[in-house]
Amino acid sequence: MIVPEEPEVIKRIYREYLEGKNLTNIGRNLEMDVILTAAGKPRWQPKTIKKILLNEKYIGDAYF
Repeated sequence: MIVPEEPEVIKRIYREYLEGKNLTNIGRNLEMDVILTAAGKPRWQPKTIKKILLNEKYIGDAYF
């Protein structure tokens, strides 16, 4: 099931990363705006953000 806000969070993570922010700062920004992780947790771990950035479905490397 797609959560309507989820694509916007993914876009935001990529945008902030491309602006030069590191994983920790991206996580802090999401936490300050009270954006929960996909698991519903309030705390964003750098490894979670890294998994999103490397997810082949988001970067266009997925093959059918």
